[in-house]
Amino acid sequence: MGTYGADGYVLPFFTTGLTTGRDTPPAADVAQLPSYVNAYSKSGTNYWTYPANDPRALQLPDGSARKKLTAYVGTTGTYSFDLNDDDPHLFTVYTTDFGSQESVEQKYEILNAQNQVLEGRTVDTINQGKYITYQVSGDFKLKITKLSGPYAYAEGFFFDDIVPVTVSDLTLHNLGGRRVQLDWNDAASTKVDVLRKKQGEDAFQKIGEAAPGVTTYTDENLEQGAQYQYALQNVTGQLRSLPSGAASITLPVYTATGLTFDSAQEVVDAGQTVNLRGYGGIGRRIGVYAAGRH
Repeated sequence: MGTYGADGYVLPFFTTGLTTGRDTPPAADVAQLPSYVNAYSKSGTNYWTYPANDPRALQLPDGSARKKLTAYVGTTGTYSFDLNDDDPHLFTVYTTDFGSQESVEQKYEILNAQNQVLEGRTVDTINQGKYITYQVSGDFKLKITKLSGPYAYAEGFFFDDIVPVTVSDLTLHNLGGRRVQLDWNDAASTKVDVLRKKQGEDAFQKIGEAAPGVTTYTDENLEQGAQYQYALQNVTGQLRSLPSGAASITLPVYTATGLTFDSAQEVVDAGQTVNLRGYGGIGRRIGVYAAGRH
């Protein structure tokens, strides 16, 4: 709380007073809905409370403490949100399993009112907590599906204003040596996250960031012959814009060249030049020169 949810939030089952177990009937949610959200509902969800404080647990709205409560679905569950406008808004989900091992893999899908999938993401490595943000407009649903592990989790939902995309003109330059330089313009001079997706991968991943006012980034140790796509996100606080338009580049394949020397001069007098002559491994003659002094 305080980082996300400036417009509003939903904390499932957060009115519970238990420190172990769950209530019968289930506790009500703690919710402060934005003016553009009329109502919401949930199905297929459950929860469990724990006694100990935990830095991964969400804070109470007043910031006085954290409540260690895990909200989960056994197989699949759905949250439905009824909005009264069609403007874009940021919708963020917080997830963690409070477990000691990374065994959970889950899918989040944003559906429209006709249950058509607008966006789907597979989410894992949630042990330390993870925030997943979408841009939504109009009525929508969040469908949560367990793929592996005991359950799928969603502990909190937050609404915020969108972060505008102010980066533009992303260009890529092959620097050689398996390096690519990114250059762009940013009308707002914000911090920028750099995203990359290699051919065959499903989604962009953050690989780095640029400080406010910096409009260049160099990506290194890439795979020769591979195609990469890059995109950028403007960052305001902990909130991020949608990715910018992507740019792609394919790295050349480098052919190793071996040298076979047909002559060499190993011992010289002080101050003399050492000359080496050889042939490239692909049959092309090349000159190699070395010089040194005692």
